[in-house]
Formats: sequence, structure tokens, C-alpha cells
Amino acid sequence: MRGRWRDAAKNDKESGLWRIKTESKEIATKRLLLRKLHKEDRGFFYKLLRDQKVNRFLPWFPVKSMEETEQFLKEKYLAVYENGQGYAYVICLKESGMPVGIKKVYKEKLMKTREEAIRYALTFPEVYRDEPFHDPNWTVIRKKKSRKVFLWIFEREGHIWLNVKADPEWRDFWREVYPSVIPAYHLNKKHWNSIILDGSVPEEKIQQMIGESYDLVEG
Repeated sequence: MRGRWRDAAKNDKESGLWRIKTESKEIATKRLLLRKLHKEDRGFFYKLLRDQKVNRFLPWFPVKSMEETEQFLKEKYLAVYENGQGYAYVICLKESGMPVGIKKVYKEKLMKTREEAIRYALTFPEVYRDEPFHDPNWTVIRKKKSRKVFLWIFEREGHIWLNVKADPEWRDFWREVYPSVIPAYHLNKKHWNSIILDGSVPEEKIQQMIGESYDLVEG
């Protein structure tokens, strides 16, 4: 993944801000410089965010235009300055000033309710909500065309649980990093994980796992 970020940045002269000076706080290491994000960085991020391989498992879709890139940066990163939630750093190579990535530093939001999970899942294209078991405890989100489920939502042991399909390359990674991500309850544990919404898994990571499940389920 890191290599793809670097590939997207290589020889990208469109940003015009590899050596930008800023009045904001900067963090310097031996090889890297972290500086404030500017609207003029959109050239680099357009090249990065339109790469489908880079964005395969992230909780958004590849952009198709510079206008979409500008809107994405405004909503996802520039907004943190305005609402006081945190700070967005562009990560640059110190020697050249070339951007290679971005990092938000802020108080992490948590997803803990059924409604939050449903609301996020319904932002994906061509999906719908269903209660197939006539049991209010079980909610699923399906793809319209195939009617296949990519998200199971239910309450168990005092918490909301989510079942999501996982790529074999990521399945064990999620389980190792977060104790509240475990082999799936009531589904094939080789292909599915359960996420327990107990507040220990950041919302952004939960969204990433839901997005991965959406991509993996046919339809």
C-alpha cells in the first residue's frame, strides 16, 4: 500500500506545492516533513484518490474528477480545521517536499449503535435494508441486484455486533489488531469476521471493513 502511495506521487508536478511554506505547525523527522494541508494540494491527491488499487479497501470510492477531489478534501480533511476536531497533516519527503500521504490527528469517532451502522451501510450504491427473520434483533444490508448480504447487524451480550466479509489477506490482520474483531458469529469463519461495537475499534476502521465486505460480496 505504501508503495502505491509513493507511485501515485512520483513525478506529480501538478500539485505545485512540494516546497510550500506555511504558517501552521510543522513536524520534521530525519526524512519526512508533516505540514498543513492546502487546497492547492489537490493535484497530488487527485492522482492518488483516482487509483482504484490504492482505494480498494478504504471507506470511499475512487474519485473521477478534480472537482470530486476538491470536495473530498474539503469534507474529509479541510473540515477538521474549521470544526476544531483535529489537524490534517500532509506527509512530504523532507529533501524534495514531495507529498507521499496524509494523516488526520483528531479525537477518534466511535460507532456503537445499530442506527449508525445502518446509516453508513446505506450510503453504498444499490443497497437496501432487510429484516429477513421477522426478528427485530437481526438487520441485514443487501445488494439490490444479487440480494446478497454484505452486512449483518444484531445485538449480543450487551453490544451491537456486525458481521462483515473479509479478504483472506486482511481477515487475520483485523483479528490480531483489534480484540473486538473475532471469527464470525453464525457465519463461515473462514470468510467472515464479527465486529463487536464496544468502543474499542475506531469508526474509520469499522467503515473500512464494511467497505471491504461490500466489495467482496458479489452483486
